[in-house]
Amino acid sequence: MVVSWTEQGRTTLCVEVFSGTGTAFYAQEQCKTRGATLTGVQDGNERSQIANAARIVNNANGGGSDVWIDGKRRAECPWKAACAPNDTFEWTDGHTTGTAGFWWPGIEPSGSWNDQWRFQSCLVIHVSAADGQMGNWGYPHGSMDDEHCQQTWRMYACGKKPS
Repeated sequence: MVVSWTEQGRTTLCVEVFSGTGTAFYAQEQCKTRGATLTGVQDGNERSQIANAARIVNNANGGGSDVWIDGKRRAECPWKAACAPNDTFEWTDGHTTGTAGFWWPGIEPSGSWNDQWRFQSCLVIHVSAADGQMGNWGYPHGSMDDEHCQQTWRMYACGKKPS
C-alpha cells in the first residue's frame, strides 16, 4: 500500500508498509533494498495514514503486530525522566523534521531497560485490528511506542522520494 503526502510544505514522499518479520535493523535493511529508509512521521495525518495502511497489511497477515518506523533515542535521553517525551527521539531518515508526528500514549516513551538489549531505542506505531479496538498493550491505534530495536515485529514502513 503506497501513500503520498504533500502537506505542510513537505516534498512528496512515498511510504509503503511491508509485511516481514524482523528487528528494526532487519526492517531498515529491507527498506534499503527498496531504495528507501524506515520512514519518520512528519505529523498526525501521516501517522494516521501509516497506521491505517498497516492495519490492512496486519489483518491480511494474522494481526497482532506493530509497525517499525524511523527514530532513534537521543543519547542524552536514555531513560524516561531525562527528557520530555517529544524530545526523547530524533528522526534519522533525512526527510522528517520536528516533533508534530509524535503521539505518546500513557507512560510512553518509557525507556524500559533490558539487561541484554539495554534501553528501548527504536520506534513503532501501534496498530489495532479495527476502529474502536486497542492495539498492543492496550494503546490506541496510531499511537507510538519506544521498543527494543532487537524486538521482532511483522511490519515496517519504508519511505522515499518519488523517482
